[in-house]
Amino acid sequence: MVNNIVRSFKFANNNNDLVVVTKDCKIRFYCLMKYEGLFLREIASCHRGAIRSLDVTTNSAYLLSAG
Repeated sequence: MVNNIVRSFKFANNNNDLVVVTKDCKIRFYCLMKYEGLFLREIASCHRGAIRSLDVTTNSAYLLSAG
């Protein structure tokens, strides 16, 4: 989990969650409660190539990624 380059990131609409896309095509979710970044989960191998775009729905229920 260390030494991965962040390609892009997006804050969820609840302002508590952060979605990060790394250069090795993994999507990581962090919770930003109480001034800390707590790792929640990771989605790996959802795209064969690079992830170019990322968006979260207004209710933070769905994540859309495109590569």
